[in-house]
Order: sequence, then C-alpha cells, then structure tokens
Amino acid sequence: MEIKHITADDLRNMTGSEGLILQGCGGDPAEWANGINAEFTENGILLDGSQFTDISVFEHGGLTNIMFGMDDSIELDIGEMATWRLRTHGAFGGTWLSDYLPNILGVGVREIEYEPDEPAPLPPERGESKTRRLVDALAQVADDIRPDELDALSDRVQALDEYGRDDFFDILETLSGSVGFDALMKIAERCGGEAVMLKVEGVDLAALLLETHAVAGGGYMLDAKHSLQTLADGRDYLVMLSADMFHIIPSEMLYHRDLVGNAVWLGEREPSRVRTFAVAVDERDAGRAVGSVCEISLQSVQRSLSRYSFDFTHIDATMLDGAERVITFDEWGAMDRLDRGQIRDYSYYYNPADEDRLTAHLDALRHARLESASPASPADFLARLNESYMASAQNPQPGMIRLAREAAVEVLARGDADVFRLLPGNAAKLSPLDAVTSSGLNYSEYREFAIHRSDLPGLKKWAERACGNIQRQIHHELGERHKSPDAEL
Repeated sequence: MEIKHITADDLRNMTGSEGLILQGCGGDPAEWANGINAEFTENGILLDGSQFTDISVFEHGGLTNIMFGMDDSIELDIGEMATWRLRTHGAFGGTWLSDYLPNILGVGVREIEYEPDEPAPLPPERGESKTRRLVDALAQVADDIRPDELDALSDRVQALDEYGRDDFFDILETLSGSVGFDALMKIAERCGGEAVMLKVEGVDLAALLLETHAVAGGGYMLDAKHSLQTLADGRDYLVMLSADMFHIIPSEMLYHRDLVGNAVWLGEREPSRVRTFAVAVDERDAGRAVGSVCEISLQSVQRSLSRYSFDFTHIDATMLDGAERVITFDEWGAMDRLDRGQIRDYSYYYNPADEDRLTAHLDALRHARLESASPASPADFLARLNESYMASAQNPQPGMIRLAREAAVEVLARGDADVFRLLPGNAAKLSPLDAVTSSGLNYSEYREFAIHRSDLPGLKKWAERACGNIQRQIHHELGERHKSPDAEL
C-alpha cells in the first residue's frame, strides 16, 4: 500500500481519474487507510480480497484529506459504497473526486458530465409493479444522490421483481439512511404503499408488547413471564413475534454466536408470518420500562447479524473437582459431551474490540430506526399490526381488532371491552358468562374473536393487569427463593 502526500494543485491534474475523498482526516494516514480497507471489506464494499492501494493525502481549506484511488483492478460494490458515503457524509464529508474538482477546486473539466434526470413520471397506472414505482420515486425525491449512485440503488430495488410487505420495509430501511426521512415518506406515498415504518414512543413497554401479541396472533401467556423478566434490565432489545412464539432478547446478546438466540434469528422463516420489533428503553419508572417500539424487517436484522456477530475468545470454567480452567474457543469446539459434563460452572469472555464495534453499530441502528420511523399512537400501531391477523380470519371484519383467544377470554371475563365472535357476514356480541361456560368461546365452528377499535383502551387495561399479575408472581417466587430456613420455622 502506497500513501502519497500531494498538493491540491496535483489534484487538479487528475480529471481523468476517480476516487473517494474523505475530509478532515487528522492523525496517522496509515491508520485511516487500514481502517477504511477493513471496514469496507467487512461491509461487503471491497470484494474478492480487493484493497485500496493508491492512497493520497492532501491539505485544502484547513483540512487534511485522504483520497482512495479507484481503478478497474479494484472489485467494488458501488451500491454499498454509495450508501456508505451518503450515510456517513456528516462525519467524513465523503465525496467523489469527480465532484470535488469542480465543486471545491473549481476545475471546469470533468471526465463525466452528469446531465440532470428527466422529472419522474406521474404516479403509474394500476398494475405497474411497486418496484418500478419505488425507483421512479427515488429519482424524484432524492435530490442529493448523484445519477450513478441512484442507478446503483435502483439496481438493488429492480432486482426484486416482486416483493411482499417485509421486503418493502427492508428496502425503505436501507434507503432511509441515504435519502432522509422526508424523502422516505414521499417515496412511500408515491409508491401507493402504506409500508412505512411506525414507531410508538413514551409507552409502558411490557403492556404494549402484550397488546402487540394479542392483536398480531398467537397465545401470549406461554412467554409473557420470561418477556417481562427480560425487560427488567437492559437498554435495547429485539422482539420476534409469530403465531407460536414471542422471543425477546437484549440486542447485544443476539450477536453472540454461542447463544441460542443468534441461531433462532438467523434461521429460515417466512417473513409474512413473522413480526420483528426494535425496543428501546428510555427510562425506568417505578419498576416500569418506558420507551419506544419500532417495527423493523427480519431481513435487516439478519443482514446485521451476518456482519457483526462474533465468537467468544475463551471460557473461565470451574470443574467438578473444584479446579479452575481456561478453555479457548477451539478447545471448547473440540470437547465432547462427556468432557463438558466435567464442568460445574463457566463464564464466556469476548474480545473488547468486537464488543466496542457492536456497541457503536447498535447505537447507530437505534438512531437510524427512530429517525426514519413515522410516529404513531398506540392505537394506530396496534391496528396496523392487526391487519394481516384479521385478514387471515375465517370471517374477517375490517375495522375491528381481532384478538388471540387467550386475550379474548380474559378481556371478556373481566369486562374490559365488548368481545364479538366473528361469524359469516357479521360479528355476534358475547356475554361475560361465555368466557367461563364450556359452550361459550369454545363454540365448535367459529372460534375467532374481535373487539371494536374504540375499545382498545380496554385491551390496554387487560395488558396492564396481566403485567401486574405476572410481576407479582415473579416477586413472590424471588421471595420464596430467598426465604431463610429460620423464617419458615
């Protein structure tokens, strides 16, 4: 790798070249060069072992700048590189040499002249693909994207000839870091889709998550206790919700390959059957976790996991005979069940550099998700999540909120809200007695239930009560566990 020190005048003679310029790069240029090469390799920008080797350092406008020369010998994903440049522009002032020469140095000759695009066409007729609409919308609103960068981003979108709701979320989440929130909303509006990411802020997280499970399908009670215990400590979480599972895990733990959660989230799943959320705790008030919930795509989480997950370095183990032992990652992998059975207790240890890198990544993700998501009321958020669950009913009733049976039983029994049975062509109101009689909610033919959207406050009441009951159960179990023999006597 060659690092040359040049002048701005030398740069004026490079009109036939292209490169990426980062501005305000003080310190050791070699560290910058190694860091960018490592980051670009890690993030799939530099391909097939390619590295930037033609690197120049120059001063201009009181800044120390570094240019990474680009030629045909370097294998690049230009779409990933364009997205990185746009996302990090505020930190590094990244720009292309072919833009820097005319815009900063006033050089009038450019190797490539970029003609302004024609205005994007009017909204397409019904039947034209969402893919085409998204590309057109991107061209219309992303004013800060150069045509070649736009082409690279558009190529990604066009590669998806048809995509469902979760893929749409994934694309918008990717673009949000590049085009900004206002442009993102215009893109979604122009595409005729409602698939903008929603967020709810300043809410009781435990209660909202129970409500979420009740309206998105599945039985909540199986995992509710574990979920509330998990929320008791931590800052950021990821939630996977399906008809048969409510999986919540602290975000940083998900990136440890040795933990079960990593495999669960990277497993093959049908996106339309899974809901995923980022949960951020802002404060803890009288035992309640208060914060935000933002829907995200499973694909975006899996992409992040594939890039930032890491293994432990070693294990500190206490053996059955009381001996202390340090077990390396390779040694652990070579141990069979019998060998591991000789361990009484152990703790994992990780490379601090891996953990610091992950922390920075998670902080950036948290900011990007909250910045790009559209604020919504809890009622709007729950109604949005309920759409596919209601649509899958035997007798759907648009405008109502379908409830999982477990929630419907308790809401009805406690009088939190009027509960209806979904029947062909209508919905029949149930009485509280139906919650306890054998012929009530267990009616053999129609066992799907709903409430009116105006009764969502009643669902919140149910969720808060359920959270309180579970918390009391947890505290009781902790008390029993710590009760001394003398106290029992």
